[in-house]
Amino acid sequence: MLDAPPPARDERDETGRAPYGAVLDPGFVPARGLASPHLQTLWAAYRRPVPQPACALEVFPTADGDVARVARWTPHAGEERPLVLLLHGLNGSHRSRYMRGMAAALIAAGYEVHALEFRGVDGGPMRGPRSYHAGFTEDLTSYVEHLRRAAPARTLAAIGFSLGGNVLLRWLAEAKKDAPLTWAAAVSVPFDLAACARTLHRGRGRAYEAVLLRELCRNTARRVRRYGHPRLSAHDVLRCRSIVEFDDLYVAPLFGFHDAEDYYERASSGRILKNIEVPTLLVQSEDDPLVPASTLPGAEELAPDTVFLRARAGGHVGFIEDGDRGRRSWCEVVILDDLTRHVPVGRGSRPIAVT
Repeated sequence: MLDAPPPARDERDETGRAPYGAVLDPGFVPARGLASPHLQTLWAAYRRPVPQPACALEVFPTADGDVARVARWTPHAGEERPLVLLLHGLNGSHRSRYMRGMAAALIAAGYEVHALEFRGVDGGPMRGPRSYHAGFTEDLTSYVEHLRRAAPARTLAAIGFSLGGNVLLRWLAEAKKDAPLTWAAAVSVPFDLAACARTLHRGRGRAYEAVLLRELCRNTARRVRRYGHPRLSAHDVLRCRSIVEFDDLYVAPLFGFHDAEDYYERASSGRILKNIEVPTLLVQSEDDPLVPASTLPGAEELAPDTVFLRARAGGHVGFIEDGDRGRRSWCEVVILDDLTRHVPVGRGSRPIAVT
């Protein structure tokens, strides 16, 4: 991680601590042949070879009577290692390449890893009409409370990708000092949901929107056929032609928002980042084809314990660089480096109490 000069306006207190976070240029260099943000994004999502560590799948009952699926990687039986919770992006799951790659890196470093899936993704079980959205924190709250009841002294950390990053940051900002995590990270976050939805519906963004919308509508139609919706039929869902239309017709009425714009305003994490009180690492690229650079937060919008690695390239959840053994995820390297400094792992080490 590269050092950077302090922010232009220095308002440090008597202890030398600034009342805002740090924004750093980490000097990320894309792999040869993957300089384009689209190649970074697509190669990472569809071509990158990643391990597939064996995991156990469990169904977790939610507070409203539905279920969410959890993938658990516990390679160190009998040892209470620090636990890292992963949250995926829109239409993702524990099987997504970035999830498997991050899980494998964490396991190799000695962590226990759980991936909390959003309701019904990847053909998962469902028992009610509600799915999830970019600000839906109820299931995350329930699962973390479950972990704390099971092992109150367990050290917990979390990493969110894309939509999962927005959910994680909102949850941290809402919980403030009561968030029971030692550390967190978020990658390629849609800080301003309205701006991201508009970006997806113009230019090259429409190709990404078509892919996201096809799977989103197919999965949602399955739920609507089974459990209904206040306003829509499954056929109506399948006819949606934009993310905004989907959010306006499906998400908003189901979760009590007035319309898509109200949902975007209330669910976006960008405007409340200052409230986070857990040490947090943000990793974003300025050339992200889904997240406009104009929406990325400045230092004064961040909490004091937040470090923002603002790379000039990397695409959306891409960040593929050339390593000693071929292409690798730079993102995983810097996340693991920061995690191990805040939450070290070692045989016989005493877990940090979660308060």
